[in-house]
Amino acid sequence: MTDWIGIFCHQLPGRSPHQDGIVFPLCYRCAGIYVGLFAAYVWIGFDGGGWRRKLPGIRATLLLSGGMLPLLVDGWANALNLWETPGWVRAITGIGVGAALPRFLLPLLQSVDHAIAPELPSAAAGRWSLLGPLTISACLITLLVWSRNPAIFQSITAVTGVGMVMLCLNLLGIVARTVLEWIDHRRARSSPAGRPA
Repeated sequence: MTDWIGIFCHQLPGRSPHQDGIVFPLCYRCAGIYVGLFAAYVWIGFDGGGWRRKLPGIRATLLLSGGMLPLLVDGWANALNLWETPGWVRAITGIGVGAALPRFLLPLLQSVDHAIAPELPSAAAGRWSLLGPLTISACLITLLVWSRNPAIFQSITAVTGVGMVMLCLNLLGIVARTVLEWIDHRRARSSPAGRPA
């Protein structure tokens, strides 16, 4: 698992959780991102509306964007050597991004008309739709950082892998939908019925 996760993470041992000499396959920040992704996808899937959602409104978008801001600020501050953030703080900044991204990506699996359809529930409807995944993610990261149980360490490794797979499937679905819509649009334009008189 560490080989394919390493494609998306620098895996620096000094910036990754350890347990009994074993290094977690992701750095703290990436662990937070992928745990957040897992929690958000699962929460949205079981939150009484399934994964067919419309894009969040402006207030929710601003709130979600604000949840991503700490990663941006902390990431650049660390890269510019302004300060060195402890691992658990890096993980928390990653959770904000991981919990927010599915709110924007899941609606894009549908056509644009459906992604803004008023009859669909919002991808960020209500406090618990945001607080639930954040709480689950924070609990998992707390276990990752402070637990000494190898089964928990391995379980969270699996959770991050599932989060990564869910993100990749979501992105592939968006690309596939876009290509199929483009092909349909081209066919409609080239067919005799689609040509202007």
